[in-house]
Amino acid sequence: MVSVRIGGLVREPVVAQARSLTGSPHVSAGARVAFDRWLAALPLGYWARFTTLETVRLQLSSTAPVDVTVVASDAAGRVRTVASGEAGVAGAPDLVIDVPVSACAGGGWVWPEVQARTEAAEVSFGWYAVGVAPPARSLAVAVPTFDRHDAVLRQLDVLAAALEDGVLDDVVGLVVVIDQGSVPVTDAPGWPQAAARLGDRLRHVRQGNLGGSGGFTRGLVEAFANPTIEHVALIDDDAFPQPEGLASAWAFAQATARPTIVGGHMFDAARPTVLYRLGEVLDRRRFTWTSLSGTPRNCDLADQPVTRHRWMGPAREVDFQPWWLAVVPREAVDSTGLPLPFFLKWDDVEFGLRAGRSGVASVVLPGAAVWHDAWTGKANETTWPAYFLLRNRIVTALLLGHRPWLLAAEWLAVSARHALRREPGALALRRAALQDVLAGPAWLHRDLPTARHRAQEAAVREAVAPHPLSSALSTLAVSGRLVAAWSRLGAAYRSAAREATTLEAWQRTFAQAAEPAGATDAESAAPHPGRVRWSIVVVSYHSLAMLEKYWRGLLDGSGEVEVIIVDNADQPSVEAFARAEGYTYLSMGTNLGLSTANNRGADLARGDYLLVREPRPRGARRRPADAGCGDRPHRWHRHAAPGLPRRHTPECGPRGSRSCWPSSPTAGWPRPARCSATCGPSDPTRAVRCGGWPAEPRRCQPGPSPSWAAGPRSTSSTWRTSSSGSAPGPWGCRCR
Repeated sequence: MVSVRIGGLVREPVVAQARSLTGSPHVSAGARVAFDRWLAALPLGYWARFTTLETVRLQLSSTAPVDVTVVASDAAGRVRTVASGEAGVAGAPDLVIDVPVSACAGGGWVWPEVQARTEAAEVSFGWYAVGVAPPARSLAVAVPTFDRHDAVLRQLDVLAAALEDGVLDDVVGLVVVIDQGSVPVTDAPGWPQAAARLGDRLRHVRQGNLGGSGGFTRGLVEAFANPTIEHVALIDDDAFPQPEGLASAWAFAQATARPTIVGGHMFDAARPTVLYRLGEVLDRRRFTWTSLSGTPRNCDLADQPVTRHRWMGPAREVDFQPWWLAVVPREAVDSTGLPLPFFLKWDDVEFGLRAGRSGVASVVLPGAAVWHDAWTGKANETTWPAYFLLRNRIVTALLLGHRPWLLAAEWLAVSARHALRREPGALALRRAALQDVLAGPAWLHRDLPTARHRAQEAAVREAVAPHPLSSALSTLAVSGRLVAAWSRLGAAYRSAAREATTLEAWQRTFAQAAEPAGATDAESAAPHPGRVRWSIVVVSYHSLAMLEKYWRGLLDGSGEVEVIIVDNADQPSVEAFARAEGYTYLSMGTNLGLSTANNRGADLARGDYLLVREPRPRGARRRPADAGCGDRPHRWHRHAAPGLPRRHTPECGPRGSRSCWPSSPTAGWPRPARCSATCGPSDPTRAVRCGGWPAEPRRCQPGPSPSWAAGPRSTSSTWRTSSSGSAPGPWGCRCR
């Protein structure tokens, strides 16, 4: 009968210090060795409970005569002998014993005990699932990464070695690396060698940083696009799975009675024999993840038999499986959809819970081990991940219809603790999370490419925060509004989640986050039809009336001008106005202030020149066409770089003029300024970006001040630049 390996003696753990989890293959003369360690014994109770398997087979070989006893335990840790034989003897060097799965029907493990006779022996053995024949190479491995080149290359080396040794050769058909870092992993030393070893099984996908949820989802989409792939192993870039355990998890997933997400246990990379948790479930009272009932955290299993603790015996199901190692079946995605765009934190929890409601089980298989950094010392509660921890936890609670009272009391208690400890950044992160949840589900997908930046920015802004009491009161107020709107928000998020987890929604996000094609300097500087020359950022905060009055009909179809409406109030009516006018619309989700909104708009700008305008130009009392800009109905003033040739100079006002001044002395805020033509090392006509928030200009200077510009807001008072590249004032210039 056909059989596939599902366990056995691990000779080379990927972390050498974990050798005590498997045991030594050497048996001294006259000694007796029980292979009952975590990575050597077979968790037969899991196979009995969750799979259709009926028989497992032990194949054991020895270099010298040995007596072999097959021992099984039950859920309580009581042991008994189920079979015996000998190996290494003349005419029968190998021992083959079939063990019925029913031997551990109520839980427990099975393992061989070896008694050497008159001489020392080296033994090896494996457990095989009889009658299970998974399709060859039907497992894909998906590894998202963000600037962890060494870790990714090490993981690829482990996979390549396992393919070459045959451990994973018939298992893994595709390895997808989702590269979201600032520097491509393909530029790292060692990538060519890893790529050569993996050959055509390796696929590298480059995209913007969409966090763990975007990276893992891209891995699922890319892998399942191949019809031969039936399961995808989601693995963190800094997690190192044992190849034999990965093969066992794949075989287990193929043999389960119903579609099942199969996970691996996490061991501490710094303490390789310490098991983080046996499994994780949702505490539905406090609405947080926690350990399986009756199981410990951070338990050292070095040289411990699998009967040492009672919690090791039962075969358990979990609510979800973290994505340090999770083998996801195609049926789970087909029935439940893709993960939600959470960026990170709670995406694996929500996906597992949603899959469970669709009939997909989650099981963490002993023996499928992965080594990963522990969570201690990462300050996730006080740095930018705290935003995602709270926001995504609340959204998951809303999706499940969880009552808010205890959850709200807890988040308020934690916020109060941050206020008392004078941790304004942590308090701001939590307040921003509450505000974004309250604003509704419009941020799903929309804010994913900028989510990390938004979270980091929320904490940085609070460096000049108000008094902690004021911040705490603000948190209390938004919490009250959130709890009051709980039912309405739950319905809104459940409706939005159905669309957000579709392939079409994710494909749009992937397209937006695709790495932009590079352009040479010559291509960048040369004018061509349809090129965006001017980007205008307008920040709105309940400003629909002014937008409709002053910002209609701005685009002339040439493509030279783009308008970016940044909405600090997240108003659907403003979005509808922007879409109707052909403008780019960006919602901030909440009021993050003028400077933050301007910066966000500047990030999206594509033009050679950047202007920042208020919804109502200061002093505007006449139609902008009468503001002295010739016969073109421009509603803004323009800045030009004097070093540019005339073809690069905006045609505004008298032909060849360098700038277009509003007729009113107060209409030109921000004050017009000009940039020097020294940004390029050799070509003074290189495009220069004026206005906005510059990035390390080489040298800037104020333009000639008109007669009215000598007041309190004089242009010359805003410049703080030098040849050293220090940051200019809020309206500077930027070398392109």
